Amino acid sequence: MSNLVFAVGHYLGPYHPAEGRPAIGHVVRVGRTRRWLRSDTHLLAWIYAHGIGELAAGTRWTRSAIVGHARRFAAEDVSGPLDELVADGLVAELAAAPAFATTYRLRPLMMSLGRDPETADGYVVGLPGRPAVPMSRDGRRAWLAAQQAPTLWAACEALDPDPAAALSGLVDQLRGWLSATAGYLDLATT
Repeated sequence: MSNLVFAVGHYLGPYHPAEGRPAIGHVVRVGRTRRWLRSDTHLLAWIYAHGIGELAAGTRWTRSAIVGHARRFAAEDVSGPLDELVADGLVAELAAAPAFATTYRLRPLMMSLGRDPETADGYVVGLPGRPAVPMSRDGRRAWLAAQQAPTLWAACEALDPDPAAALSGLVDQLRGWLSATAGYLDLATT
């Protein structure tokens, strides 16, 4: 079975070498460093690695899923750029769950807005005036733990005496958060 893949880093925007000059790539912050997406095709592969809305919920988001969706929706072959993004650390593969969970952490881009008025036990995260991202009670617990912990593994340790079991649930939630831009994966802090 193919490994799940996740985009890493926070998009900062296109890079213009001088005022009035066209962009020559895109900038992503990973940890304290800036990394480069060298082309629009690299940007497309990185965006698709986050997941695509409702498609993300029902799909194992692997390299082949990303390549297939990019071909279907954007008529682009992102297989080469996707390989480069993995090599550059801008896309992570979940090959060994504990190693993945000790390497990365969640950085929130949205805040908890409290209870979801449309469900009995749901919550929402978002920004005032923008569409909210719904989550279950367990999802909210994982969201809060993950954004406060230095690693995804530490968040799982805070959630459950069996961190491996908690990690499975956290990974299930992670795709939805990334695809909704509610947060991003970053390098773990030590």
